[in-house]
Amino acid sequence: MNILQNNKITALLDYVFYRIAKFYIKHKEEFEWHSGFFYVSGLFAFWSLSIIFVIIGIVGVNLSSNSQTILIISVFLISFGVFHKRYTDRKLYEKLCKKYKNESNSRIKGVIVVLVCLMSFCIFILSVMFEVGFFSKH
Repeated sequence: MNILQNNKITALLDYVFYRIAKFYIKHKEEFEWHSGFFYVSGLFAFWSLSIIFVIIGIVGVNLSSNSQTILIISVFLISFGVFHKRYTDRKLYEKLCKKYKNESNSRIKGVIVVLVCLMSFCIFILSVMFEVGFFSKH
């Protein structure tokens, strides 16, 4: 069973991929859908790292900066590996184009995609700050 099929997170990631790839196709010439792959992989890595850093902060594990760097790089590499096959296939983009061809409120949905990406990055930064004890009283 493929965990990347038929769930709500995959549907959200597919839509983010579609919107970003569509944007790059409109404004660039080559490797447009690969941009969507990088955003989706990064987005998922930020979500995963946010959860990991909050858990680390709650448990009270103190990671060195080298360990944090290795963790961040590892999660990004795993995310890129997991999503590479799915989101570098042009056929998926074409399938999503057909699916969303006549969508309504596309401008609002585009703004929501941008906000999801920005908020994911902000939540990641906050979770790192939480893990390093930025919010704790000394």
